Amino acid sequence: MEPSRVHTFYAELPFSLIGSLIGREGTRLKHMVSQAVRILPFPKEDTTDTGNIKTALQKSSIKVQQHVYTDVEALVHRLEDSEVASFLWDWTPEVDEEGKAPDLVRVTVRASVPEPCFNGFLACFRATLDATVTTLIEDHYAKEQAVQDALEGVILIDSSESESESEA
Repeated sequence: MEPSRVHTFYAELPFSLIGSLIGREGTRLKHMVSQAVRILPFPKEDTTDTGNIKTALQKSSIKVQQHVYTDVEALVHRLEDSEVASFLWDWTPEVDEEGKAPDLVRVTVRASVPEPCFNGFLACFRATLDATVTTLIEDHYAKEQAVQDALEGVILIDSSESESESEA
């Protein structure tokens, strides 16, 4: 039995989107794991072991949590020195104008497979996680912008009606 291997990705994601990342009953996470396993290259000559490894990877544990932190620099230094944790992108969180740090989520991956297979799986899972998080963020901000545009339209219509009434 292989020892359990662990890696944690940190990604900027509004906390309100954690449920969307997980999916109903974990379906989105399960799909990301399946997609990562499907694109993972395996040697063609060892089909028995490959099947066992694929099964073990399908059973990997993925945990998504909010990550609350106050010291951005300490987090960055901790992850720079870590072999079992990293930012999803080559990026570091930046405090906004109001001094607020961005929402971060931790996605912890745990599987009992040989280290080379785990590292390959991590690379594939990172790609699927990156695509999913990027899509969620883009959709979230597009919806926010649409709401903002709609509100501005209502305000413009309302103010033009007020001007028409005052002219009459």
